[in-house]
Amino acid sequence: MLLTSALQIRPIADQDRAEVLEIARELVTAADTYAFEPDIDDESLWRYWNPQEPRSGGYVASMGQKVVGVFVIKPNHPGPAGHVANASYAVGVRARGRGVGRQMGEASLRCAVELGYLAMQFNIVISTNQAAIRLWESMGFQIVGTIPRGFRHKDGRLVDHHIMHRSLLGVSGV
Repeated sequence: MLLTSALQIRPIADQDRAEVLEIARELVTAADTYAFEPDIDDESLWRYWNPQEPRSGGYVASMGQKVVGVFVIKPNHPGPAGHVANASYAVGVRARGRGVGRQMGEASLRCAVELGYLAMQFNIVISTNQAAIRLWESMGFQIVGTIPRGFRHKDGRLVDHHIMHRSLLGVSGV
């Protein structure tokens, strides 16, 4: 299903805090795609999605006045590995399956180029999150490694997680 209203992607702002935290809490509660501790506090979640470090940025996707998704770009590692970006994404439960993730993914690639990155890497893509794996593969990411039984679902089941990577060479800037 495609979006019925124009999706706008912009840098995160302080007034987005409540809606971003609502989406982040959905992730923490589900405990099936992110390695957040269940008791993580709101301030830590806000800092995660709204980083203040150099060459980092938080962004929201909104439809009208409603934030429906959030993503963050930051260096995957410092120093000599600082040319590789890391990114994280979250789409609110009510907006899933409507193309928000793809549009945020496409925007994040352009933003990463604008921030000076040459590649992007995802360190933990849970093997049971098949929708994310299909999306990232369709956008040129490859699984470059798998950590066996590297993620524990809240039911105690251990599943693999993947490291995914793609070059940003040839991606047009914003």
